[in-house]
Amino acid sequence: MELLAIGLRNLARNRRRTALNAAALAIGTAIMIVSLAWVRGYFTSFYDGIINLDTGHAQVLHRDYLDEQRRLPLDLAVTGYGELRGQLLQADAVLAVSPRLQFSARVGDGRRATYMVGRGIDPEGEAGITVIDEHMEAGSYLAKDESGVLVSSRFASRLGVSPGEEIVIDVIDRDGVPRSTRATVSGTFRLGYPAIDEQVFYMDLASAQRLLRMDDAVTHLVLRLDAGARVEPLLETVRERVPALTNREELALREWRVFVGAIVSAVEADIAGFSIIIAVLYLLVIIGILNSMSMAVHERTKELGTLRAIGMTRRQVRRLLLAEGAGIALLGIVAGAALSALSSIYFGGIGFDLTALEGTGLPIPFAERFTADFRIADYLLGAGIGLVTAIVGTMLPARRAARLPVAAALGSHLE
Repeated sequence: MELLAIGLRNLARNRRRTALNAAALAIGTAIMIVSLAWVRGYFTSFYDGIINLDTGHAQVLHRDYLDEQRRLPLDLAVTGYGELRGQLLQADAVLAVSPRLQFSARVGDGRRATYMVGRGIDPEGEAGITVIDEHMEAGSYLAKDESGVLVSSRFASRLGVSPGEEIVIDVIDRDGVPRSTRATVSGTFRLGYPAIDEQVFYMDLASAQRLLRMDDAVTHLVLRLDAGARVEPLLETVRERVPALTNREELALREWRVFVGAIVSAVEADIAGFSIIIAVLYLLVIIGILNSMSMAVHERTKELGTLRAIGMTRRQVRRLLLAEGAGIALLGIVAGAALSALSSIYFGGIGFDLTALEGTGLPIPFAERFTADFRIADYLLGAGIGLVTAIVGTMLPARRAARLPVAAALGSHLE
């Protein structure tokens, strides 16, 4: 305790040196905490965007559908989905289930047309899974028991149609027969996600089933679970609770990642790159801190020699310097945590406006804002690394200084 008290007095005695070392440690700690929150916010933001705009957390579909999905097969369908949906909703982890009927269509105004992906949806059910209904720009979202279609604002502008006007939809039904219908545009949406804005339109499920002669069949049942982006642990629970998933061999339950593998791979590659940059940056900070603390001990060689001369042992010298290093670490960690907390107000609360990136063609489901994801674990990790850095930065030069002969230490200022 006496050495600790002396060490703390030494810190107060040379405030400039203490402040510089503590500031370096604070900046390093803050960089670590903010960087971890930034990277986590990056992938959670994008993953949440994919789940909320497109895939849901998981989907039930025919086990062979993914192998044939390029042709959007109608022959690989989920029949009797009403009973299956009821069973899924009985599972504790399942919050909502909505049917989808996905198909290929040629959409136009009678003069011009383009090929798109159609999604027949239950309006109320889809609103419980995705956030399409929250991104309407004109007109209105699909109403229950009413026919209509939703198209993106970009597609509507290109085609020159507005809510209330009709478009022509040409399809090949389940039996391979060409069919055509005219449908009224209920509203237009903008998600800022090119995979949907440029390629997908929505149609009420009942109309889509009649058009495609699908009767009581859909291609997907989309699930929202009581989970974040990591849903694997819950899927096995759902399988165990839903008899149809084990009794009907043609059905498969798949997590959201398998439907957007390219995007997940791109995000994970970005995360790996960010992690390397952060590691290199923090390594440079650590080297700076170690050098600063080493120089601080070196400058005190004569002082340490004097302490040895009046009877302090080598072990006591090392403990004294470690007490000082621990004091600097405490100051730096507290200051770094405070800087990170202040940063979290902006990075984690306000974030960055990403609407300017809409229309750039990036295949990522950007939300309107990007925010960092700060967690207690980040502060603990940053504090732990900062403490280890301060102790190592003190211990190595302290051992060298304690081993110097007293005479050499006292005469270290002489050439």
